[in-house]
Amino acid sequence: GKTTFFNLLLGKYEYQGKIKSSVQFDYFPYVIADKNRLTEEILFEICPFAERWEIIRELSYLEVHEDVILNPFSILSGGEQTKVLLAALFLNDEHFLLIDEPTNHLDMESITALNEGMKKYKGIVLFSSHDHQLTQTVANRIIDIKQDRIVDREITYDEYLEIG
Repeated sequence: GKTTFFNLLLGKYEYQGKIKSSVQFDYFPYVIADKNRLTEEILFEICPFAERWEIIRELSYLEVHEDVILNPFSILSGGEQTKVLLAALFLNDEHFLLIDEPTNHLDMESITALNEGMKKYKGIVLFSSHDHQLTQTVANRIIDIKQDRIVDREITYDEYLEIG
């Protein structure tokens, strides 16, 4: 249901009603058509207004060595690919980010780096995750979608679990 909801926001499915947004939605994980291209080319395609130094800065926040951008995307590990794409996502700070299960393919050290990266991000992020630690650390409001209503609360995940 969460991925379907994100796809509705992105306009990928027909629906009744209207979704209005004054900003562009960006969905994570990005789909990379040709993984044999250099990682740097892929990053500049995803975030065309980013400077090289900004890409390197974001990669360092996620504990990725800058040399990965000189390699084909296909030879990066699953965790490196995830972190490279997250770095690109964080560079699109004027977009409304939709992040679906960002901790997939990440080890504990990388999840910690992701937590820190998401806390530094200045824009709006709507994310879905089964990772309790990430949700508790990063979320500052919970949107509970029921069949007949949406409840939006400015509470932590642990507070949400307490009230059910």
